[in-house]
Amino acid sequence: MENRLPILAIAIGDPCGIGPEICVKALSHKDVYKKSAPILIGSAKVLEEAIRFCGLSLKIHKINKVSDGLFQYGTVDVLDQDLVDMESLSYGKVSEIGGNAAYQAVQTAIALAMAGEVDATVTAPLNKEALNLAGWHYSGHTEIYA
Repeated sequence: MENRLPILAIAIGDPCGIGPEICVKALSHKDVYKKSAPILIGSAKVLEEAIRFCGLSLKIHKINKVSDGLFQYGTVDVLDQDLVDMESLSYGKVSEIGGNAAYQAVQTAIALAMAGEVDATVTAPLNKEALNLAGWHYSGHTEIYA
């Protein structure tokens, strides 16, 4: 039996909301890396801004596939979806950009789990109105997973 930590695919939620901040704050705790191997899914640019905003000293490590993850405290592995134009991003506002980015991150987490590449998925908050603006007509995470 393989002795490794469970790999968590963490969808960062709506980039206009609190999800990215919650994610980087969570990964700023060493204990997380003693119990799991986390990978964030979303925009590396959004996460870099969240790290700066929160005053954290974390580094971003962009990856293209799960096996590229370093899983080291202090370095945040990000499956970078690069779907967010930072110039058009409005924090705290409902937007099509935010809804689409949140949806795509959740879909990627689900696909990785279904393919057996990760052991579990975690989702940060998303905005249902933003999802609908982006053309994804779901009432929440549960319906996307279904």
